Amino acid sequence: MLFGKKRWICGEVEQMLLALHPAYDIRVKIKTNGKTVDFPFRDNEGKMFVDPYRRDVVSVDVDYMREGYPVETFYVGKDGLADWSVPYIRERLDRYVSQFPKMSWTTSLKRLANMREELRTAICNSMGVNFTRLEGDTSSSIGVAFNCLSLEQRRRVCDVICNLDSDAISIQADFLLDNVDENRIYATLDELALYDAAKEAEQYGCGEDGLGF
Repeated sequence: MLFGKKRWICGEVEQMLLALHPAYDIRVKIKTNGKTVDFPFRDNEGKMFVDPYRRDVVSVDVDYMREGYPVETFYVGKDGLADWSVPYIRERLDRYVSQFPKMSWTTSLKRLANMREELRTAICNSMGVNFTRLEGDTSSSIGVAFNCLSLEQRRRVCDVICNLDSDAISIQADFLLDNVDENRIYATLDELALYDAAKEAEQYGCGEDGLGF
């Protein structure tokens, strides 16, 4: 170890986390320029990604791959995740992992990343949208600026979403309402009222005159 430098994580805890199955996403929270950002703990080769000598690490989150499960957080204090904390961390980690079924698949992190990228490309192609990543973004997630799409593209996106396996892919929609003005609010409320009326008419089998003929 370099003189004067101190690791925020001891070797045994590092190996403990690296040994976790790829189904567990491990993220390191770092405080920089007054903001907290997170980075992957391990790279696609299964090696530690974050510098073990950083002095701005806040915590380590271990997250099971399925949506809706709790995250196990290990906070990094002034002593870091040191040797003396190994039994405590191992006990918490074992308890957390025991909640979930043992994995029968043995895909490597690199192979899993490639498969996610393949799935991401296939979804984008099916939706008919060109999604360009920002520089430095390595996430497999897909974000779509819905207002920039034509009506036909919107319908296609919605159709693809309805045909995705909800157990495999978690979908989140953000409806940004903060900047809409009064006139647009009234106009949109009217559009929603017409939509609801049309759907209700379909449900009860009514025709255009509302008499069902």
